[in-house]
Amino acid sequence: MKLVLIDTSKKEAVVGLVDDQEVVVEKRWQADRQLGRELLEKLDEMLGEVGWKLEELDRVAVHQGPGHYSALRTGVVTATMLAESLGKGLVSVDGDNLAKQIEQVIERDLVEVVKVVYK
Repeated sequence: MKLVLIDTSKKEAVVGLVDDQEVVVEKRWQADRQLGRELLEKLDEMLGEVGWKLEELDRVAVHQGPGHYSALRTGVVTATMLAESLGKGLVSVDGDNLAKQIEQVIERDLVEVVKVVYK
């Protein structure tokens, strides 16, 4: 299963591409006012690095928080729009451990709306 995992719940934003529960590529950077643009740019770079197309993704996962309002909103909206536009499943995850988040993507039901937890 190919998926993208977006985590904007902390000051360091993370985007990872995962294939069969293994992280293929991951980008981390300090989130700032350009987070929305940077999320899509980083994702595009990563897809190019591994030779994937957006359409090949099976699921989109996003961290539900807790976190700061603007950053979480940016991650959740980006993930939701990706899932909706691609016709792919959306899953919300939590916690700080990437391996556990990947397990959650497989174990949890798909959602239509991410229930965000703000700080």
